[in-house]
Amino acid sequence: MILKEGVDILGIKPETLMAVMIADSVWTKHGQELVLTSVTDSVHSKYSRHNFGMAFDCRTRYFNEDEKVDVLMELREALGKHFNVIAHSTHIHVAYKPMRVK
Repeated sequence: MILKEGVDILGIKPETLMAVMIADSVWTKHGQELVLTSVTDSVHSKYSRHNFGMAFDCRTRYFNEDEKVDVLMELREALGKHFNVIAHSTHIHVAYKPMRVK
């Protein structure tokens, strides 16, 4: 795993760190090294999960579109319902959003 220059992980939550480790294994399975492009750094909206150590972004530019979809689906399945996994044009965004169990 690589942190893009300037990426800060100060304040990352344990649940988020676990998700990073799972993402790393998915990227490795697809023959790529995980590059985190944002964690608690950069400018995000006021209530962004990034600001609370509960989100991270993963580089995807080395995947073709089919591979990117495969990675996205595998990551969603591996992380489960407490994480939002969203594809953007240049990265996959992962945010920890715990759901209440009734």
